[in-house]
Amino acid sequence: MLNKKLFTHLVVIALIAVLAIPAAVLAQTTGKIMGVVKDSETGDPLPGANVQIVGTTMGAATDLEGTYRILHVPAGTYNVRATFIGYAETIYEGIRVNSGLTTDLTFELRPEAIQTASVTVVAERPLVQKNATNAVRIVTSEEIKNLPLRGVDVVANLQPGIVAQDGEIYIRGGRDDEVGTYVEGANVRSLVSGNAATNVIPEAMEELQIQAGGYSAQFGGANSGIVSYVMRSGTPDYHFSLRTETDNLANQNEKFLDTYSYGYSDYTLTASGPVPGTDNKVKFFVAGENRFDRDRYKNWYTPFKFVSGE
Repeated sequence: MLNKKLFTHLVVIALIAVLAIPAAVLAQTTGKIMGVVKDSETGDPLPGANVQIVGTTMGAATDLEGTYRILHVPAGTYNVRATFIGYAETIYEGIRVNSGLTTDLTFELRPEAIQTASVTVVAERPLVQKNATNAVRIVTSEEIKNLPLRGVDVVANLQPGIVAQDGEIYIRGGRDDEVGTYVEGANVRSLVSGNAATNVIPEAMEELQIQAGGYSAQFGGANSGIVSYVMRSGTPDYHFSLRTETDNLANQNEKFLDTYSYGYSDYTLTASGPVPGTDNKVKFFVAGENRFDRDRYKNWYTPFKFVSGE
């Protein structure tokens, strides 16, 4: 029979572990925005200024040094607004937040004697992520949408040091079972094969992160690298999309447009928007895909004929 004191310790440890799991998962699927709000003329910090992500309830106030931090921001692109009494409102558009990373954003507010229009600034993507401790290659949903191809493994194959073959990803010459795969911070690696145990719909991804080494201790069970998928979240407006692909334009073994059908078809539907009756505070995103491959492995051959020497 367990000692009462020992039993209490075990309960406390189990409770801490249960509470720590959501925090660890949240840290892998969200990022943060931090920076300073200061006077554009004197450079002095502005304590008590309000910084808010437009269209959300997320925001923060600056401290005595003019510094602010907005934590647990889902990966995506946002407009961020800063306001302070006696200064013109300033809005940065197109601020990109990546999961597990920090986006630096400094506001320089312009003093004003009378109320004037707000100042809008279009943000530029930094060439180097200064807060990343290793080489993190990030592909956003907008980049995936603009690529003339489809498929998560095909997108990953465009990154240096990565090869995709037969639906599996190989990083830095390692085996496919040496790659750690995470979806929304959860490990989806199969205990049997060591490969990814799930497929991700490309239209449902907000960003794809690939780490080819030097990753932190929160990722384990991988030698070659880490592939992390962050899924899209709801939008303040209703959006619907339907995408279809097929090569079933001809019967089997029938030549059409100088090629043959391999029995491939793909239908993908997405929908997002606010939940009715929640005053735009609760949003949803759903995606569904129906895919069929008659021939999983595509083979090509060139017919030839023998010519007699006579």
